[in-house]
Amino acid sequence: MGSALLADAVARHGVTRVDVNEQNPGALGFYLHRGFQEAGRSPLDSDGRPYPIVHLRLPV
Repeated sequence: MGSALLADAVARHGVTRVDVNEQNPGALGFYLHRGFQEAGRSPLDSDGRPYPIVHLRLPV
């Protein structure tokens, strides 16, 4: 189901970037397996909490 939702988000909404909590290896692996590549890292989440975030993007 996740793959279908992601494909729809990419195709219909132009999603090319996602942020994933580094402490969630399952989610990180999901996006990497579907062609996303690491574009950067942040030591804090968007609320300033100490949850490292991996920024991913689809290659152009």
